[in-house]
Amino acid sequence: MLECETCIRRCIRIIFADISSPGRLHPFPRVTPPAHIPFRFQRGYASQAAAFQNVPIPSPTIDAGVKVPHVSRSGRAIKQDEPFTKSSLEQEVRWLKDPLKLGDHVVKLLRQDDPSKALAIVRRLSKEVACTVSWNYLIDYLMSKGRVADAVKLYNEMKKRAQTPDAHTFTTLFRGFSWYPKFSLSVHRTLSIYHSMFADNSPVKPSVIHTNAVLKVCALAGDMDALLGVAARLSPRGPGAPNNLTFTTILNAIRNEAWDATKDAKDDTPSKREKRRRAVMQGRRLWQEIKDRWEKGDLYLDEELVCAMGRLMLIANDEQNVDDILSLLEQTMGIRRQLPRQGEPGRKGASRNLQAIDVSKDSDLPSHNERAPIAQEDSSETEVLSEPESDIFALTTIGAQRNQSTVPPGRNTLSLVIDACTRIGLVRAAQNYWGLLTDPSGPYKILPDTENYHMYLRLLRVRHASKLAVELITDMHRGSLGPKIALQVKTFRIGLSCCVRDKNNKNSIPYAAKLVRLMTDTLEHPDARALGMYLNLGLSQQPRDWRTLMSMVRGTELGIRNLRSLISYGPETGKEQQEDVKELVTKCIGALDVVLDLGNEGLSANERSYCKELKGTWSAWLSRMSRASIGQRNPGRDHARRQKRQFNAGDEEVGAAHEDRDVGRARAALLNRGQKGTYHLKRQREANGTKPVSSVD
Repeated sequence: MLECETCIRRCIRIIFADISSPGRLHPFPRVTPPAHIPFRFQRGYASQAAAFQNVPIPSPTIDAGVKVPHVSRSGRAIKQDEPFTKSSLEQEVRWLKDPLKLGDHVVKLLRQDDPSKALAIVRRLSKEVACTVSWNYLIDYLMSKGRVADAVKLYNEMKKRAQTPDAHTFTTLFRGFSWYPKFSLSVHRTLSIYHSMFADNSPVKPSVIHTNAVLKVCALAGDMDALLGVAARLSPRGPGAPNNLTFTTILNAIRNEAWDATKDAKDDTPSKREKRRRAVMQGRRLWQEIKDRWEKGDLYLDEELVCAMGRLMLIANDEQNVDDILSLLEQTMGIRRQLPRQGEPGRKGASRNLQAIDVSKDSDLPSHNERAPIAQEDSSETEVLSEPESDIFALTTIGAQRNQSTVPPGRNTLSLVIDACTRIGLVRAAQNYWGLLTDPSGPYKILPDTENYHMYLRLLRVRHASKLAVELITDMHRGSLGPKIALQVKTFRIGLSCCVRDKNNKNSIPYAAKLVRLMTDTLEHPDARALGMYLNLGLSQQPRDWRTLMSMVRGTELGIRNLRSLISYGPETGKEQQEDVKELVTKCIGALDVVLDLGNEGLSANERSYCKELKGTWSAWLSRMSRASIGQRNPGRDHARRQKRQFNAGDEEVGAAHEDRDVGRARAALLNRGQKGTYHLKRQREANGTKPVSSVD
């Protein structure tokens, strides 16, 4: 019967399937979620509390990865939609008595989008095996698919089948509710389940992880009453005491609620300012508690919590709160203030010192990696200001010593301090902070990201520092300041706007020309608005120089050609982009008119012919675009279709020439089509009066 060694080995594997050996293959191998599977398929522990942060809501879809088809023992692939029978289910259940194997098999079925079979197996084994983990996987799967009500029903069924929920079960439910905060019953069901955990017969008591998840649901739903009610039940000490994530969620919720209530107002009305002031005062009272816990060692402070408090004070948009932000960073991170406090000597000279900057010269502006000296002034000229409301942001012993308890700053801190100083015009202080935090030889060595660079470019725009802006963008492209940064359209728009603001500087046009060349070499397609800023800079110069305008038109000619080709032959472009290109072409035509007018005697014959030809080409293109906009058609695409039809007709004529064995005339037809775009082979034959070649070897 068993004559070969292969048959004997196969039978032995079937008989001794339950015996573990290093080289054997399990009938149902352990399915461990790989790295690309979302973390909601993995067990959560107390150390994963930091994962539930107030970040943008992830897309509630499950990344199933590569779907591995289920293969039976006979080697036949079972279809996904093939119904399973009770007998086949019993055969499969025999090998899943271990809760670990059962959970791994449920994960495998869910990755194959077969929840009905997974649920049937879990229901069948709930009488014999403690399979709470498998129920958690099913609940998490339903939440990821948006079936919130079914997930709650499955949670209730789990309890009815004598499967005790664990801490991860409640965390899975609360996290799923946070994915759908606008669901009508999300907050209600979250609070109902959360309050049931405080009952005497509850198997799991709420920890700070559950509280943070519930606070996140309330914050995303905008229910401040429910959020404050949950926060009021927090215990001051023990496993249920609030941590850094708890206070971060509450501060962000206060800021979002105040911003949503006032963002629709057109003007800065007194009622709008009053709502923002109340939100800031509420955050200040909360920070007093945070500070006390931190000084006692009961609370771990991180950068996210500090920046959440700073951005809450930033919505007030006044000088007092911005000054408190700088004091907050000094208190928690030990970052030395780059300007005196309000009411101290020298503050008046350092605040809003925009008029003292000489924008006509580049030598007065320090480089982006240097710090300007802090402005000082005699105490006799000090502006008399009122005392701050409280001293909660005073420098503590922890912040002054910069020990292990101080918070290390990062990119979020850099963005906060630059934004705060720029809003109220503390540009010199903002530049000093940038140099202090990003200095490679300094104590912090922060590597800025793209948004940090954009924030600093906006600061340079306020200072009218076109030279520093161009140098910074060039260093970003070369990677001189750290990792190489991919330049975006926004980068060039902000950089060219710096040059437009610095129009009184005679070197602003060469700086802008350098940015345009870099944009042409870097981006796939140049930006029409950025090129329009470049032309506006030349047209705003007084007196106008036709030579400068001529060079600027030549610099934008290649970009306009690419944009016209993009509209005519590229993918579908939006109406806004087409309008930007048309506006750019109109500005170029105006610049050519100025060149022809001012350079009447200085232009050579070739330059004058070039300007007139270019102006005629662009004017004709604008006319076609205007006519097409009336009929809602694309003239470039119509021209491309006509040219394609002509090419196809030419191919047919070339084929006829091959049929007549006229190879030479076929080559001439191809050359004629490539040079002129169209040809007529029959007319060429009649004009030449030659006979076709009889045979070609």
